[in-house]
Amino acid sequence: MKTNKLILIGLSVLAGILLISSVYGVIQKGERNAPPALEENAVDSAEEENDNKESALAEKKIAVPGADIMIFKANQKKQTVNLYNPEKNSCYFKISLLLEDGTLLYQSDLIAPGKGIEEIELSRALPGGNYENAILKYECFAMDQNNTPLNGAEFSFTIQSTQ
Repeated sequence: MKTNKLILIGLSVLAGILLISSVYGVIQKGERNAPPALEENAVDSAEEENDNKESALAEKKIAVPGADIMIFKANQKKQTVNLYNPEKNSCYFKISLLLEDGTLLYQSDLIAPGKGIEEIELSRALPGGNYENAILKYECFAMDQNNTPLNGAEFSFTIQSTQ
């Protein structure tokens, strides 16, 4: 019986050694196949926004001009505006004007960087008054063959329709 216990203990020890060595081998293989280390100089995008130095990340940012108020001529569809895509961007813009309830007043085609629109035709004329919480919507598209959609932005503003 003592011999059986000794054999059983010996087999258990041998199984433990084999298990430990196989796990150690997996760990070593894993270390050899591990992905490259992360760049030590990488920063969060929030920190990058506060950095005045030009970098590859800064060049990929999209500048989107906002507006607090637009003044339109009451009861007319043709309006004078200043909607543009800043020259420093490397993407197209599609700009839309909507009322607070989602009514689409205007939507542009794609606007290239450094280009703008000075006159638009609204889908409907607006009677005189203030239209609070109108939406200036920017959709951004890559300048590739597919015009791949990118991030966009929306701003709340006031349309002042005057006589």
